[in-house]
Amino acid sequence: MEAPEAARVKQVEADGFAAHRLRRGLIAFCTSLALVLGVLGVLGIGSASAAPRSSLAMSLNPDRSNPTRLGSRTVQGKIYVFERSRRGLKKVTFYLDDSWQSRTPVRTEVGPPFDFAGTASDGSAKPFDTAKLADGRHTITAVLKWSHRASSIRRAAFTVDNEGVTPTPTASTTTASATATNPPTSSTTSTGSTSPSASSSSTASHSVTASASSTASHSATASTSQSATASSSATVSPTATTATPTTPPAGAVCTNPAWRSSSNGAMYSDGGFIIHNNMWNTSGYRVSETVEACSYHSWNVIATADNSSGDGAVKTYPNVHKDYHNWSTGNEPPLSNYPILSSSFAAAGPNTGIYNIAYDIWLNGVGNGGGSNREVMIWTDNQAQRPAGSVVATGLGIGGQTWTLWATGDNHILSFVAGKDMAAGTVNIRAMLDYLISHGRVPANSTLGQIDYGVEIVSTNGAPGTFRFTGFSLTDH
Repeated sequence: MEAPEAARVKQVEADGFAAHRLRRGLIAFCTSLALVLGVLGVLGIGSASAAPRSSLAMSLNPDRSNPTRLGSRTVQGKIYVFERSRRGLKKVTFYLDDSWQSRTPVRTEVGPPFDFAGTASDGSAKPFDTAKLADGRHTITAVLKWSHRASSIRRAAFTVDNEGVTPTPTASTTTASATATNPPTSSTTSTGSTSPSASSSSTASHSVTASASSTASHSATASTSQSATASSSATVSPTATTATPTTPPAGAVCTNPAWRSSSNGAMYSDGGFIIHNNMWNTSGYRVSETVEACSYHSWNVIATADNSSGDGAVKTYPNVHKDYHNWSTGNEPPLSNYPILSSSFAAAGPNTGIYNIAYDIWLNGVGNGGGSNREVMIWTDNQAQRPAGSVVATGLGIGGQTWTLWATGDNHILSFVAGKDMAAGTVNIRAMLDYLISHGRVPANSTLGQIDYGVEIVSTNGAPGTFRFTGFSLTDH
């Protein structure tokens, strides 16, 4: 007969062994369960209550180019929201501000492309006008159905900040673009020069807003071979009256804008173009600026700036532009893809202060300032401004107009200045670029990044000045 102590030891060992087996069994069961659930999660089975990381995309272009994730973005005006097409994806049902899908869905798409606002007859995406929503946070939920009968969910929370944007009627023919936005016009701190990337014997810094949904920054340096000075009108005392154009511009003036913003970097996309309130150099200066748009053809700028510092710096470059640069990949199409590049314009400024109305064309990158990067400007109206660099050619007859060409020593900034200011007209952009290529100032194998048209504002003499753009168009093929 065993002693009581020995019996207790054996019992404890037995109990411990049983507990150990139980723990091993539970671990094995939990591991198996986790694997099964993991597989189900990958397949998307029964995942209606889960919210995987959002793959909902947005673009500022009707062709869905340069897409970015919608989640966590701040958006304005018209955007294009879609679920990327993937193998096996058969149907997408969209809900707005209804994460639990308890109400009627906004739209159900039973085949690609899976556009939140629907697809036009030409295959392009229809715009989602965020101006119809209250400013603040919103959520789009997409329920995805796959060919293997599995389902999964994508959610994207975003913020609407339209600051007075007026909703566009549903039947409007206006379509949105980029850029996308995203949207990105180059801008630079400059001293006494009109070019966004020029500075007089100093370093110039560029900042680029990529699109309404994302922001990219670029830096560059550029030096001029000749110091730039502003005319004596830069020191004119501010007046109490509002400066207005002395002659009415050609085309239709925007009197009932669909969009308006005074925010730095705000963008409005329309018809493949972006209107951009590019207030890139306002720090340290007293500057206010509002941009309002009826369309990319017709938009206004109301700006107040002065040159009290005396440095002649460009403060803002509100503009309309088209992106060729892919802000997701950095790729740009070869310039050779566009044997025809021509643009018509109509614009009028207040004819007071210091500014230039000009095209800004970026080659081999947008705003990076290095290597083969080129910024080619075409000034159609000059009010007491001076380009970067020095005169390298005069009397150039291109497109029925006579031009003077200015260039910095490194050819990074090249400016065609019209011999006579033009309120309206057409410029042969391709012919001007061909001239620069033939004279070795632009590489023959250049790529096309961006084409802008707007106004570089140094001063409005401290009083509100109105700039009206009424006839912009671009032909590129």
